[in-house]
Amino acid sequence: MISETTDQKVDELGKTAPSPKLCTTKGSDLVFMTTGEAAAYLRKSASWLLHQRDIAYLPGKPNLYRQRDLDTWAERHTVRPKVRI
Repeated sequence: MISETTDQKVDELGKTAPSPKLCTTKGSDLVFMTTGEAAAYLRKSASWLLHQRDIAYLPGKPNLYRQRDLDTWAERHTVRPKVRI
């Protein structure tokens, strides 16, 4: 059983696990997200995101996605209605 404290999760053995948070860099617009966080941001599944080849990411464990890249991808794939006059 896991209970939550202020910022950390504590398991039944009393060990704390870091809570997932966005990685930010002070003074810039760089916000990095893990695969799960990025998938939730796009409202897609993590497996869907891992299969996308046109979304940039920094490889590693875990893969990191820039929020600005996700926003750019979403903007490129937004369907705009055609206006008839």
